[in-house]
Amino acid sequence: MYKIREAQESDYKVINQLTSSQRNMHLNEKDSIIEQDLYNESLLKVDTRWFVVEKSGEVLALIFFTIDVESRGIDVKKFTIDSEYRKKGLNEHLYKKMEQVANRKSMTFMQVDISQEQREVIDFFEQKGWKTENNYYVKYIK
Repeated sequence: MYKIREAQESDYKVINQLTSSQRNMHLNEKDSIIEQDLYNESLLKVDTRWFVVEKSGEVLALIFFTIDVESRGIDVKKFTIDSEYRKKGLNEHLYKKMEQVANRKSMTFMQVDISQEQREVIDFFEQKGWKTENNYYVKYIK
């Protein structure tokens, strides 16, 4: 059974392992390695969220996004799934959690920068109603 939860400081090492593997990356991420101090600081900020999916205590996937209260938007920065666990619905768990936060915070849009090589990821977001706008995939929330 999969469990989704907010990331913790103790997840730092496994998150870096997941995001440093090119096979697991889904987005146009500028920095695959996150410095531990920046990671720990981001866990404390009210405008950032890290969620992980785990099974039997092992972190298998993550999403990291920022919340801009002024523009009322969410910007997905990292969306990573262990390549061994693709096509098992982990993307749905992460996506639903992000949508819940967006609705709770009364956001009006969400955006993500997806690597064009990741056709499977593009298809996933397009099936959710996301459209291309200014080199990003965007979904407006009613």
